[in-house]
Amino acid sequence: ALLMVIAVIGAALIGEWAEAATVIFLFCIAELLEGWADRRAVRATRAFAGPGHDHAGHSHAAKITGPNQGRILTKLEPHAEFFVTADRKVRLTFIDYAGKPVAVPAGLSATLITGDRAKPTALAFAAEGDSLLSTAALPEGGNLPGILRVKPAAAAAPTTVRFQINLARCGECDRAEYACVCAH
Repeated sequence: ALLMVIAVIGAALIGEWAEAATVIFLFCIAELLEGWADRRAVRATRAFAGPGHDHAGHSHAAKITGPNQGRILTKLEPHAEFFVTADRKVRLTFIDYAGKPVAVPAGLSATLITGDRAKPTALAFAAEGDSLLSTAALPEGGNLPGILRVKPAAAAAPTTVRFQINLARCGECDRAEYACVCAH
């Protein structure tokens, strides 16, 4: 950038305005190309390496379901399936990259905040087999905001996942909207 400024000032001092304009134009083109190449390299690196694990068996962009046909939360490591049971309790099942259930990681705790924004409800979870089950049912309503906080260990920072818990049935895939795999 400094050499470009010096070249433009030098061209202006000797009266070569066309040369100064050409230098500025070519520098702008070079900056655009460099930015484009930078963005492309970042996308390629992310696609290849992923955020800390191998993406060979799955894609975070694809809508997939877990063993109970629930919503996969890819922000969590290991990934977890969010599933609302018939009695409106929430089941969190942790899965490997093949979508198979794994044991709940030791020391992990979870809280779901949902319901009316003016008076939210916090649901705690207890271990049940290879998953966590909420100790209480979801509050009334068919489309609830959800904030799930998962702490891998007591001293660790929580991972927060926000989404709508829409319990209406999808007309295409016949799953609850929160776990829908259709393209709509």
